[in-house]
Amino acid sequence: MSKVTFLVKNIYNQGGDTRSVCILANKLVASENYEITILSLFKTAETPLFALDNRIKILNLFDEPFSVRKNIINIKKKFKRYVNENSIDFLIIEAIGFNCFTWRVLKKFPNIKTVSVEHASYADGGKVFGLAWFGRRIAGKYNDSIVVLTNRDRADYLQNVRKINRIEQIYNPLDESIANFSYNSNSKKIITCGRLVKVKGYDYLLEVAERVFAKHKEWEWHIYGSGNYQKEMNGIIDAKNLRNNVYLKGEVIDIYSRYKEYSFYVMTSRKESFGMVLIEALQSGIPVISFDCKNGPAEIINQNVNGYLISDFNVEEMVERIEHLIVNADVRKKLAKNSLLGLDRFEIDNIVRKWTELLESL
Repeated sequence: MSKVTFLVKNIYNQGGDTRSVCILANKLVASENYEITILSLFKTAETPLFALDNRIKILNLFDEPFSVRKNIINIKKKFKRYVNENSIDFLIIEAIGFNCFTWRVLKKFPNIKTVSVEHASYADGGKVFGLAWFGRRIAGKYNDSIVVLTNRDRADYLQNVRKINRIEQIYNPLDESIANFSYNSNSKKIITCGRLVKVKGYDYLLEVAERVFAKHKEWEWHIYGSGNYQKEMNGIIDAKNLRNNVYLKGEVIDIYSRYKEYSFYVMTSRKESFGMVLIEALQSGIPVISFDCKNGPAEIINQNVNGYLISDFNVEEMVERIEHLIVNADVRKKLAKNSLLGLDRFEIDNIVRKWTELLESL
């Protein structure tokens, strides 16, 4: 039985990358071919938010979060101790910047096969000479493989990183717990989910909302999430007199069960590593609309089949498409009927098969 360690920043948080790690780890351990350990850099809760098979071991390097960049030496020491004291066949590094402290330790353990997963994207590369910048270059040279989430990101890596031992594209898996609901064509509510941060394009969203609700005052737009842009968003909502139409709903654990209440999903992000929320909305049975930002939406949305791709940050086009769906219930129902087309690419069995093939070939 092969021993696999997933190295993550914080297995206790609510992020999409954390959910994907938990889904994959559960499936790998269930195959009974792998012994799974999740090594979390930080511990911020007693138990992970997402359910994990009780055969999976969870270990933590530190009890509280801090700046990784400023504490590389201390992190390296603890990681080195873990590697020395544990048997590892495969190390899956779930944060590309972590290569800044793993690679020197792992040089003395050539039998450990290493795979780095790019949960951001090359286009969202962070600061030059920052952790992610260095991590990508170290991963290419010293890891046995890099895994990226989209074909576009794979092309970006090959174009910009001089030395890459191997690079594979594997999508994040769809959560099997998401139910496909009967579409509610009477709903007059739009949904958006994600951290309330500037990169998610909420300034564009509120500009779109102002124009849409000037004509369609009976409709509502619900936004789920929290973040440091919330105060500014509240100010814009007040300034645009949108209190009766735009609602900040905060974070919720049961978001999957709520999709059935909505007419369609809208994403206005400036950048996305993948866009799992689009897949989750489609799996739930509602159409999606998104800017064609790097990197994921174009590989998820089938144009005019299950939703609409909008040319980047074209607010006018976004308004037109939203209003088109608002006034055409038949179009909404048609798109909803096609919501599952093409989603087999993201089914967990297909994703696990690709991961298994990768690990066994290293």
